[in-house]
Formats: sequence, C-alpha cells, structure tokens
Amino acid sequence: MCRLSRLVFALSLFALAPSAMAEEIDDAIALYQSGDHDAAFDAFSGLVADGNGEAMFYIGQMYENGEGTQQNFSNAIRWYRRAAAQDHAEAHFRVGQMFENSVGVPRDFGAAFDSYSAAAALGHQEAELKMAEFYARGLGTYPDVAHAAELLGEAAEAGNQDAFDALIELWDSGQVPKGVLSEDIIARMDAVLAERMAEDSQIEYSDTPSAPIYDESDTATQLRDQIERTLGQFATSAREQGDSFTYVVDVTEEDDGRIVATVREIMALTTEGTWIVDDARMELVPMDSGRYAMTVEFPATTTFYDPSGAEIGGTSIGSQSISGVYAPEINTWTDADGSLSDISVWADDPMDGLFRFDIADVALSLALNEPRPGKWSGPLSIEMSDWAASLEGREVFHLGSLAMDFDYRFVDLVFFNRMNMAMQDVQERMAGMDHPSDAVMAEVQAIGAEIIAFARERAPLMEGFEMSIALSDLMVDDPDSGDRFSLDAMNLGFGMDDADKDEGAIMMAYGHSGLDVPLSPAETDFLPRTVDIVLVMSELPMAEAETMMLEMIEGAMADPEAFEQQAEMALMFMGLGLQQRMAEIGSTMHFERFEIVSDIASASMTGAFTASADSPMMTVGQVRLEVQGLEDAMRRLEAMPNDMDAQDAAQGLAMMQAMGQRIEDGGVVTHIYDLELTPDGRTLLNGNDMSAMMGGMMEP
Repeated sequence: MCRLSRLVFALSLFALAPSAMAEEIDDAIALYQSGDHDAAFDAFSGLVADGNGEAMFYIGQMYENGEGTQQNFSNAIRWYRRAAAQDHAEAHFRVGQMFENSVGVPRDFGAAFDSYSAAAALGHQEAELKMAEFYARGLGTYPDVAHAAELLGEAAEAGNQDAFDALIELWDSGQVPKGVLSEDIIARMDAVLAERMAEDSQIEYSDTPSAPIYDESDTATQLRDQIERTLGQFATSAREQGDSFTYVVDVTEEDDGRIVATVREIMALTTEGTWIVDDARMELVPMDSGRYAMTVEFPATTTFYDPSGAEIGGTSIGSQSISGVYAPEINTWTDADGSLSDISVWADDPMDGLFRFDIADVALSLALNEPRPGKWSGPLSIEMSDWAASLEGREVFHLGSLAMDFDYRFVDLVFFNRMNMAMQDVQERMAGMDHPSDAVMAEVQAIGAEIIAFARERAPLMEGFEMSIALSDLMVDDPDSGDRFSLDAMNLGFGMDDADKDEGAIMMAYGHSGLDVPLSPAETDFLPRTVDIVLVMSELPMAEAETMMLEMIEGAMADPEAFEQQAEMALMFMGLGLQQRMAEIGSTMHFERFEIVSDIASASMTGAFTASADSPMMTVGQVRLEVQGLEDAMRRLEAMPNDMDAQDAAQGLAMMQAMGQRIEDGGVVTHIYDLELTPDGRTLLNGNDMSAMMGGMMEP
C-alpha cells in the first residue's frame, strides 16, 4: 500500500472511531438498564481505557450501588473523579454528594461545595440548587443568603420549579435582602404565599377531632408527638437566636405492633459552624402486659464544621446498650439497664486550642414498681468512671468515679406525666409570642385549672425520696490561674420521708476526705469535713400547705401579670398563713441528729422547737448546742493579724466563748449552750435572759 493509501485508510479509521465508541457505550448502557450488571460492568471496563467519561461514571455508580461488582465507596468516588476530569457533570455532582454525606470519604463541606460548583458550571440544575443551599447555610463557603437567592431566582426564571419552591421558603424566612430578585419573581412568590394563607384561613376548627394523619397505634402516635415536641423546642430556640436546627422523624409500625422511631438528618447551623449528628433510634416491642420492651441508640457520632467546612469538633460513643420497659400510660420507663463506653468530646478552638473530654464507662439501672395504682416506687442508679479533660495535651480535670443513687417512694407518675404534657402544650401555644392574646391566655388558664383540679384529685403526689452522690479521685487544674483542687472522696446524701403525711423527716449527710484546695491550711481546717442532720417533723399541716400552694398557682394562672408583680408578697402571705396554722396545731421540729465536724472544731445539737400560738415569738422549746475546738479556732484566727475577715471571725467566736458554759473532760474542752424559747416570749441562754440582746441584734 502506498503512503497516500495508508494515510487515507488511517484517516477513515479515525473518522469511524467516535461512531463505533458511541455504539459501544450505548450497548453497555442498554445492558445496565436491562439489569445484566455483570455484562455491563465488563462492557464499561473495556471502554475506560479509551478515556470514555460516561463509562467511568457508570463504573463509579456500579461500585457505589454494588451492581456487577462488590460495593466499594472508595472505588466509586475514584471513578467518579476520573469521569469528572472528563467534564462529566453528574460525576461532579456525585462526588459532591459523597463528600457532603460522608460516603467513602470524611465529610468535607468545602470539597462538596467545589464539586457542586463544577457540576453547576456544566449546567447541572440540581447542583445549582445545592450551591444555593450551601450559600444560604454557610456550608463549605461563607454564608451569603443574597447570592443563594440570586442563584435560585435565575433557575426559577428559567423554569426550574424546584428552584422556585426553594426560593419561596427562603423568601418567606425574611432573610433575602431587597434588590436581589426581580419584581416578577417576587410577585409570583407573593401570589403563592397569599394563596397558602387563604387556604389556611378556610380550615374549619371544631370540637370533633380530625382524622389521624398516620395510620398507627396510640403508642406510636404518642412517641412521634413526644419526639417532635422535644426536637421542635430545639428548633424554636435555634430560630430565636438566628440559627437553625433541622431533622427528619421516621416512625414505622409493623403488623405485630413493633414500633421503630428514627431521627435522622439532624443538623444544627450556627454562625460559628454546623453540627452534623448521626441517627438516633428507638425500638418498641409489645409485651403481654400492655407495655413495651424498649431499646435506644444514641447518635454514635456528631461532627462540628466551621464555615469553611473544616472539621473542628465532635463527639463519639464507642459502644452502647440501653434497654428497658416503657409504660405508655405514664409515658416513661419503669425498668432500664444501660451501658455506654468510650465517650469522647473534642473541639479545636482557634483561641483556646485543642480541648478533649472523655468518659470511659457509664452504667444506669432503673427498677420501679407500682404498689398503689399510679404511685410508683423504686431505685434509680447512675455510675460513671474515668472522666478526663485536657487542654492542649495538659490534663485539667479528672474524676475517678461518680455514683448517683435515687430511691423514689410513691411518686404519682400519672400526675407528673399529665403536668409535663400540659407544660409542653402551654409552651407550644405561647411560642414566639411576646404578648399572648386574650384568647391564648384563656386557653392557658383553662389548662392550668385542669392540672390543678387533677392535682387535687390525685393528691398526695409524693411520699418521699432519698438521693446520694459519691465521687472519688477528683482533680481540677485551672489553666488560667494555675490553682489546683483535688479530693480523694466525697459523699452527699439528702432525703425526705413521709412528705405526704403530718409527720415526716428531712435528712442530710455529707463527708469528704483528702481535700486539697488553693487555701491556706488555717482556712482549710475550718471547712466542714462531715455533716450529719436528721430533722423529724410532727403535727405538720400538709393538707393545708398543699391547698395554699394550689390556690396560689390558680391565682397565677388566672392573672399571670398581676402574680408576677406580687409574687414575693403572695409567697410571704402563704408563709405567714402556714406559720399561723403550724402555731395553732403545735407543729414540732426535733433535732434528732445534728452534727458538723471540721479538722479544727465540731458542733452538735439536740432538742426540739414547737410552734405555739400562745407565745409572742410563735415558738417554744429548748435545744442544746455543744461545741468542741472553739478555743483552738480562736487561736488560729488570732494568728492571722493581716486578715481582717479572720479578725472579725475571731471577735465573734470570743463573744460566743464568753456566752457558753465551759466544761473540760480528759483534756477535751466543750462549750455548752442551752437555748430556751419560753411561752412568755423570753430567750434564755444557759438560764440567762438574752431577750434584750437578741431583740437588738434583730433590729435593722
């Protein structure tokens, strides 16, 4: 073949090649659409060597979906990127989606924005909408609502209905500046909004409940409502601060009654950046008792991005297992067991540096029973271990363990559930209202009256409770001042017995060991090391107290503004009324145990006071106070001549020493103070009439 013939032949092959390649890609696409994914994958693979961007895109899609090959997100984004390099608009868009949603790559709003921008430049309409969304929310770029509206406006005027719908929502938010949109597009949007308002005004309200939106059980509806209400409060709070909080709630119910609720696409947008939160999930399986076995999964991770899309913080839970029994009639758990481990929080602040907080383990347990209808009793415990916080690698906080135990006795969960629901209802009715209308206030007052009537019906609402907190190995190191606080162990307890009866008790106990605080040794010695108090009350007007409280709440509901202005006076009159009633029936407070101990001194008290209408002081009775270490305390304070507070305290202790009866036994000095309030209104201290002095001390 001559040179000219060979040249003509080569040129003819070159001219025919695009047509042949076009036929081959069409054949490969046809195989893919027919569902023959194995053959399609082989066909596309044979075309990529020739630089066919469409084939590269389809291979990426097949890796993403697991079609004709094993699913592999890393391979998917690699092939999407190769197709994008051939100016494939949809490939650019898919890369943006994978970066936005953290599929196969770490979430990176900046990279997502760049990919959407490249796709939009090639005419990809959905990418244009994504760019507008990112500008409006400040994701991967600076927040620019005006530019977002401009992009949506251009797409809407070109006939893109999705862009027009998105633009209406942005316009209705009131954030779009004037002069950005054309008068024509504004007129079209205002017409749609006016039509919506007209449709809303046609809704007829009546006492007849509307048909349920969801075909589901009462429990599923209750669960959905509670989730929506709780998250709705976050969203409302965010809007009030100029931020946004978005989420999607999915509730599904199977034929066997199994309910699954998932909260997904959780995102909080602030001026500082954006929080992205993993899914939260709840599953309820019906039990024979009418209750549900319930499991909960908290979001495993959250991630915080700054406005440029850089990851600067987040949270994670290594493992979790939370299950229990849910009682729909009281909308709470009656039994629960849970454990979480490897909990971490971190934030990289440009000003303060890298902060990290970790908790090794959390365990919780709840076991309530119903000894009387609607009245629940039982324990709740929460234990956490190995807390640690660091700033720029320096440990600033450590806690070895924390245990909290609660014991509830005959708590009316029926009432408290009803009250909680009513409070949520009131919050929803008054949301966003600086000055609620008379109609809204009438509704709120009606709700309040119903709750008060229900409280009277259900009373007594609680018999008592006990709580205790124990912690060990605590350390706090202030990075600013350099002060360090540490504690080997601390225990705190508080409780009430028979709070619903005319006789009851209040208990408090406190103790610590190994305390090291940024104080002088003298000051540290005065800190109480242990406190042990048991006050037994008898002849209490509990029924009258409950009635007075409910009447006061009723008045507050009837005229909230007046109550707000006179709340202090109302409380004072209620206190005076109770005091008068206690004096009439002879309410008594017994100091069954009252002990306070520090490293330098200790005090104990015994005795009782009784309210009396016959006494000018409204109280009679006698108590004995015994103090040890008083003289040592005085000497310690007097040795601090440059500390005016110490000198003032020393003078007070000197007066106290002079007024007491000194007894020494075995080298231990005790000062005794017998305080008596007599029926005729006198105050006796160790038999001496101190009425004049006490009266002078109480004068303003």
